Amino acid sequence: ASGDRTDEKTDIYSVGVMFYEMLTAKRVLINGGGITGLEIAWELKKAQKEGLVISESSDFLPFWDLLNNVLVSNHGVAPVHTSSELNALKSRFPQNIRLFVVKNNNNQMVAGSLVFDMGKTVHTQYMASSEEGKRKGALDFLIHHLVTSVFADREYFDFGISTENGGRYLNEGLIFQKEGFGGRAVCYDCYSVDLLGCGFKIQKT
Repeated sequence: ASGDRTDEKTDIYSVGVMFYEMLTAKRVLINGGGITGLEIAWELKKAQKEGLVISESSDFLPFWDLLNNVLVSNHGVAPVHTSSELNALKSRFPQNIRLFVVKNNNNQMVAGSLVFDMGKTVHTQYMASSEEGKRKGALDFLIHHLVTSVFADREYFDFGISTENGGRYLNEGLIFQKEGFGGRAVCYDCYSVDLLGCGFKIQKT
């Protein structure tokens, strides 16, 4: 039990969940963001119905343009890396830096994610979706594909931090999005050593 309030609709929902699990032999999981397996299935079905196609790409510029527009419009910041820097990193680490994109019926990019493949852990460095992509569930479609297919054999799928100001502020909108993908928040300690003063401190982020 999650400790949420219940009402007369709760029993109806529970019966629906029971029948769904009996018919599909799949569990309906509710994550921290309140997104259920049924809702995820609906988003995936919507994306497939819209004819969205996922592919791996080496063309960073269109994705960077989409990412830059999203970050500037929504947060007033630019990506940490330029498109040329991403191309340079890709040339040096071709097996570790991978770009996956989602395109519509007109072959236009509507979402994408740049991931760092580090073996047992896969890290999403950047994720972005256009307004069309949001309407069609493109990013949900892509992340589900990466987690359940491309990187299904990995131990960890890391969505990165959800904090600002050196870990002092939790961005609730950001963590809600990641929990919607099935992620969980983990608080971890960062350790630093002052070599000159021989000091040692723990900084929690």
